[in-house]
Amino acid sequence: MDFFIIGSQRCGTTWVHKFLEEYDLNLPINKQTYFFDRNIHLGLNWYHSQFSNANSSYKKGEVATGYCLREAFSELNRRFPDAKLILLVRDPIDRCYSNYAKRRDEYGSKSFVQVLNEDSEIIDRSLYGEMIENIYELGRADDLLVLFYEDLATNPRDFALKILDHIGVSYCKNKIELKLPGVVNSSRFSEISRWMRISHLGWLLRLLRVFRVKQALELIFKIKKRKNAKIPDISALDESILFRLIESNEKLFKYTGRGYDLRDYSL
Repeated sequence: MDFFIIGSQRCGTTWVHKFLEEYDLNLPINKQTYFFDRNIHLGLNWYHSQFSNANSSYKKGEVATGYCLREAFSELNRRFPDAKLILLVRDPIDRCYSNYAKRRDEYGSKSFVQVLNEDSEIIDRSLYGEMIENIYELGRADDLLVLFYEDLATNPRDFALKILDHIGVSYCKNKIELKLPGVVNSSRFSEISRWMRISHLGWLLRLLRVFRVKQALELIFKIKKRKNAKIPDISALDESILFRLIESNEKLFKYTGRGYDLRDYSL
C-alpha cells in the first residue's frame, strides 16, 4: 500500500475519493473496505482482493473515514509502516453536527447535545490532536499531511495539488482544475440551476458544466451555508466533553500551527 486518506468522517473524504478516481490509481472497488476498523479478521489476502486491480503497477491506496482512530491506525501502522498518510480535519463542533445531521434518523428524537453526551465515538472523531499525537508517537510524522476541510472552499485546486504531491502522483498543473469533482446533493446550487432553466438560461448552465465552474460553486455554497448557519446550542453539553475538544484543538495547533476558535462554543 502506498497511501491512506485516514479520515476524519464528514471532513471531505468523499470529495477526495471522487477526485482521486480521475487518476491512474489502484483504489478499492468500493470507496471503503473498513478493513482496519471492522474487517481485519478477514485477513490481508481478502483486503488486497478488494482493489480494482491487485496486480496493477499504479500507486495503491484507500480513502477511509475510520483509520484515524487509535486502534484502527495501530493495525494499519503495523502492516504498512511506510505508506503516506493524509488526515482531513474540520471545525470539531461543526464536524460533530454534520455527523449528527447525517445520522438523524438513527438518533430519533435525541437532540444534538444528547447525542454528544451519550455517543463517545462522535466526539472521538473530532479529537484531531490525539490522532496526530498517536501518529507522531508511532514515528510517522514525516509521512503525515494534515489538510483543513475549510480550505476546500477557498482554494480547492491547491487542496488537490497538495494531495497529489504528498502521495507522489504525477499530473499536469495546467489541467488540474478540469478534474476537480463537485459536491453531491448541494441544495443551494440545485435551486440556482432550477432558476436558470426557468429563466431560459440553460445555455449558461451548460457552459458552467463545461468549464467545471459549477463544481466550484457547489463546494463554496455548501461550506459557506454551514459557516453562516447558527452555531448549535450546546449549553447543556457536559463540561468534560467540551474540555476534551478544547484540549485536542490545542494539540492540533501545536502540531500544525493552526487550530479552530472554539470561544463561540464556551459554556
